[in-house]
Amino acid sequence: MNKIKFFREQNGITQTELAEIANLSLRTVQRVESGESIPKGHTLSALAQAMNMQSHELLGNGHVVDKEENHQLRLINISALVFIGIPFGNLFFPIALWLRYRKSEKVDQIGKHLINYHISWTVVVSILLAVSPFVQKVLGLPFPLILFVLLIAYCFNIFMIARFAIAINKGKYEQLAIGFKLL
Repeated sequence: MNKIKFFREQNGITQTELAEIANLSLRTVQRVESGESIPKGHTLSALAQAMNMQSHELLGNGHVVDKEENHQLRLINISALVFIGIPFGNLFFPIALWLRYRKSEKVDQIGKHLINYHISWTVVVSILLAVSPFVQKVLGLPFPLILFVLLIAYCFNIFMIARFAIAINKGKYEQLAIGFKLL
């Protein structure tokens, strides 16, 4: 959740009320909360003063997630690497951890994004692996296409898991919404 939105809701005020208290336009408050713009200078100090805070408290990675939630999200993400040795492990282990930790709204929401990606990846790779022998035969390729497809898919998934880990560490959770929305 955006820090400004988090603190505004914690203070129990609406966007309109915050805009009036801070002497800013409603659209400015909406842009800052949605992440369209980063508050600087007058806007930052006005928002901080309106919520009785210091300006530096509103800065940072833009999201409020405690360390425990961040740890749980890292576990859910990294557990998907089990797919290297266990087929469909990228589904079973993250889903088991997600079911265990989903009490937190943030872990529930972000965990769904991670699992949606892995479901999408598994479906696409399964289809590609099923089709590749036929494509190999039609094209008359001398090398086993299925191994090439599998190698590329595994490398891509490892890259994505690493990318998700970096996004989780930086608090950029919007980058995790990849894949078909199934959950």
